[in-house]
Amino acid sequence: MQPRTIGNRPALVGAECSFIKMDNGWGLKLYDELSLAEHTHYMQGYASSYGLAPRVGKNVFKFDKQGHTVHAYYTECIAKLLYDALPDLGNWLGGNWPKSNEWGICGCCVDCPSLCLPDIAQQLADIGIKPYDLNYGNLGWMPDGRFVCIDFGLCEWA
Repeated sequence: MQPRTIGNRPALVGAECSFIKMDNGWGLKLYDELSLAEHTHYMQGYASSYGLAPRVGKNVFKFDKQGHTVHAYYTECIAKLLYDALPDLGNWLGGNWPKSNEWGICGCCVDCPSLCLPDIAQQLADIGIKPYDLNYGNLGWMPDGRFVCIDFGLCEWA
């Protein structure tokens, strides 16, 4: 189990990894399994070279936390998670899209989510990545407004 804190910094815990935000616009992704950390680091790094993911640090490293070996890498922080940007997720998933860019981040058109999700899926496919877990908790916006994928655990080469 990944650590839930480092020092006084709490972790956001997902199915495959934990994330801890640092002060400098970067954070740490923490994994139990080295192979998963290396896989996601490589896929995210590749996607980031096309502007489709946050940038990553140079390599995966390991450290011991509370007697447990953790594998980690640095990643840029996003400005906003798609899930968090939704004023009413249930309404939105039901097809009641926002009528304007009320979040002030995304440069997409009025039907933002209906076009962004298939669009990023196609963009990832165009560079050879097949994502299996694109959902509102794995997508977000960078501070510069780019819509990106942040989870590459269930991706493979197309």
